[in-house]
Amino acid sequence: MSIAVLMASAFLAAVVLMQGEPPREVFFLAIALAVSAIPEGLPVALTVALAIATGRMAERHVIVRQLSAVESLGSCTVIASDKTGTLTVNQQTAKAIILPDGREFGISGEGYTGTGRITGADGEDAASRTLHALIKTGLICNEGELSERENGKWQFHGDAMDIAFLSLGYKAGIPPDDIRSKVTILAEIPFSSENRFATTWYQEDGERMIAVKGALEVILPGCRTMLTDEGSREIEPALIEDQMEHLTSRGYRVLTIAGGRSDPEKVKGGPPSPLELYGLIGCIDPIRPEVYDAVRECREAGVDIVMITGDHPKTAYAIARELGIATSENEVIRGDELAAIPGSWKSPASLKRSGECIYLPG
Repeated sequence: MSIAVLMASAFLAAVVLMQGEPPREVFFLAIALAVSAIPEGLPVALTVALAIATGRMAERHVIVRQLSAVESLGSCTVIASDKTGTLTVNQQTAKAIILPDGREFGISGEGYTGTGRITGADGEDAASRTLHALIKTGLICNEGELSERENGKWQFHGDAMDIAFLSLGYKAGIPPDDIRSKVTILAEIPFSSENRFATTWYQEDGERMIAVKGALEVILPGCRTMLTDEGSREIEPALIEDQMEHLTSRGYRVLTIAGGRSDPEKVKGGPPSPLELYGLIGCIDPIRPEVYDAVRECREAGVDIVMITGDHPKTAYAIARELGIATSENEVIRGDELAAIPGSWKSPASLKRSGECIYLPG
């Protein structure tokens, strides 16, 4: 409408000028035409139209504080989404355990509860000296809280992985409070995305011990032996790395559990050493049921989806593949690789602070 009014005003002004009218009179004539041609109620009509659209969006649980945001949303072509708590429910659940000797155990139950059990390959309840050591170590190196109330509901507090371990303890018949009451905590290094491991020094039966959990690539170099039901034996890094790949390819977030005897005064800085490997535990954060339809609708609308996560690349790919976000491992870009891309949205310094960032292009 504005373009049509301007063109009409310019045409009329040209015609009147050719008839010999003074330029000053022509100017006022063009302005009068432009003002009279635009309806007085147009701004009000536009506001009412946007307000009606905003009301319709509110019925779909979308609240718009600024009407101009509707236009910005309409021009969106890419959605970059965090995984944990956005695409998933943010309730890590321990689902699989692999011991150093290769034995694998399944874990039933979902969410932050103590309901479920640990079973071996034959479906029988698990019983293993190494398995007990792994779970006990995970309960000691832990800052979370999980307890059942009188109404049958479970109350939890702390990091998602810590709570997953506490839930695992209940399922294994090892109450976390019983384990913690028998040890004295001497020192702790809490988990952080920069260190990618957590450490707890404790005293039990007069001995100073250590409990460590974290990423395999950080902890494995410090492991000299691995625990089996027959006793300790020399570590086999290639075997453990294969076990790690087996779990991550199934979409699990994997933590390594290790321990041994150690003195906190002798350890400074990075992961302690030497350690004894107890095993790997695979946890999964269930995908929100509504996410599948949301991703499909975005694709149908021409909007690409990008998933950003700090998980292991293979774990990230497994989740993205299930959601239909990625179809090839070649679409997984690590943080250090992303920083080298021209126009990257992250600088190398910020990537270092945020840890291992995985970017999955749609």
